[in-house]
Amino acid sequence: MTVVDEFGAPVAGAQVVVTVGTTSLSDTTNAAGVAMVASLPTGTADVAISLGTYQTQTANATIIGNGTTSVNIELVRNTQAAGGVFTTSVIGTPTDNGKVLTIELQVVVVDQNSQALVSLTDGDFELSACSPTVPDPQTSASECVRYPENLQADSPYTVDNPSADAFALVPGGAPADYAAALMLDQSGSIGDTDPTNARLYSAKAFMQTVDAGSGDAVLLTAFAGPGHGPLIPTVPLWFGGTFTTDGVSYFDELDALGDQAGGDTPLYRVLYPEPADANNNPGFTQGLIDYTAANAPAGLRKAVVIFSDGDDN
Repeated sequence: MTVVDEFGAPVAGAQVVVTVGTTSLSDTTNAAGVAMVASLPTGTADVAISLGTYQTQTANATIIGNGTTSVNIELVRNTQAAGGVFTTSVIGTPTDNGKVLTIELQVVVVDQNSQALVSLTDGDFELSACSPTVPDPQTSASECVRYPENLQADSPYTVDNPSADAFALVPGGAPADYAAALMLDQSGSIGDTDPTNARLYSAKAFMQTVDAGSGDAVLLTAFAGPGHGPLIPTVPLWFGGTFTTDGVSYFDELDALGDQAGGDTPLYRVLYPEPADANNNPGFTQGLIDYTAANAPAGLRKAVVIFSDGDDN
């Protein structure tokens, strides 16, 4: 059995269960998306293929004696709406005890096709109280609230009004053509946090919308630091090519990144290299933000889109 995703890329780690009558046998797809189940009785087989973040698929096959039956399956990823932009501002001043604030939130929510959801109301949003985990599993990051007096400890907070006092839909601006530089985290932890290469799938879904008719352009880059065995061809920042209006042309480079997870996560350094930084990489003097500003096609809006799972280490 061969299992691929919607873009034809092999899906590794999928569980394949084949049932003929009362006999059920299973196997897991390898890096090529192939699983083999042997010693089945003859007859009609029910096949189930499953993997986290994908929709479970089923199929039928006919098992013949002393023969091989090949089945090709396309697994479809689960997609859902996701937040796009989240900004806050404080309204008024804190109360005398310094613990009560009124804040204003601006949120953009987009669907799986990156289109803004304009039908939401105040009933779709809720601000919940927060109680930090004890003991703190990660002292370097805030789980609820950090006070300047103790930057290593989280404090809880409660919410007086979990629903909005006022809700207003902010109209969006007119559509504009853009040049987007994608920067994919290829540090070693990606192998654990993204074992199914969802970031590569998302990049493909984005890139397939960029063509000559769209008016847009896209650039593929990936980053990883020198620690812990980086595997991308160029450290800390690798360029898959240049800005192009043919996003699909990057698919082969994206597939190759699936086996190139290694290294640490020099997020800030890749965006803003500092020549005086002793840990910087010799010869790397132009970060991705400056590169995008200098090399994106003229007349397009510019954006850097970062796929990352970790701290700037």
